[in-house]
Amino acid sequence: SHQLEQGNGPFVVLGAYGIGKTTLAKRLFLELLARWERDHSAPIPIYLSLERMQQEQSLEGLLGTIFTSVSPAPGYNFDIFCALNERGHFTIILDGIDEMRHKLNKEEFLYNIDQLGILASANTNTILLGRPSAFMDEDEYNYVVHGRSVLGYSSTFSSGQKLVEVHLSMLSDSQVSTMIDKYCSWRHPKNPRYPERVWSVLSASTAPFIRDMIRRPIQLMMFLEIFPELPKPLDRVSKATVYSIFIDGLIARERTKQRSRKFSNSDHRRFARAIAWWL
Repeated sequence: SHQLEQGNGPFVVLGAYGIGKTTLAKRLFLELLARWERDHSAPIPIYLSLERMQQEQSLEGLLGTIFTSVSPAPGYNFDIFCALNERGHFTIILDGIDEMRHKLNKEEFLYNIDQLGILASANTNTILLGRPSAFMDEDEYNYVVHGRSVLGYSSTFSSGQKLVEVHLSMLSDSQVSTMIDKYCSWRHPKNPRYPERVWSVLSASTAPFIRDMIRRPIQLMMFLEIFPELPKPLDRVSKATVYSIFIDGLIARERTKQRSRKFSNSDHRRFARAIAWWL
């Protein structure tokens, strides 16, 4: 948020699966919203999920859908919105460039990027978030991040200026420990020594995939959810075991719903496996 205050953007935040991009985007949105509520001269944060751009779509069409249907804003007008954005009245958070990219061909992707560029080129308080895999090749990466032309398309996303590129790192040991403390205190409030036991078991593991998994917030949360069911020591555990136990838990929760009881655990697994293979 300090970098935004200095007007050093626009920014592109890249990170692998489960590293916390969307959590970061939503937390930043809430912090900026709290600041605006204290001081109405501060920019208004606007969070846009790019998974809505499932086809070639104009910026006017995207914002029209959001502000008249999804999150209605009385009196919304596209031209007024763009004028206010150009004057720095908004902080635009564009989350999920990979969710948009994987549903489009190259030309559609470049078109949508140019449409989003109408926002970013006018306002340095713009943040684009996604996985590095959003870019299918170096040309697409250079087009978005470095503002270079590709296939006859002139990049307008940052008016030819390089975006400030930020890469999210995996959790450090201290961050892993903090997340374990907070998560276990919430899930097991009557067992104050539980976080210490979890950390001691994790620290003793030499399995490379365990060390990698616990450094991704979403996978660490999944790991902590099933920790009581994991065989100890963890060196006997494979990644397949972790996911299998987690899936069993999801199926068990699903089967508590009346309509799902007609399906057995094996029915759920066969169906999920068939869908996953098809995808």
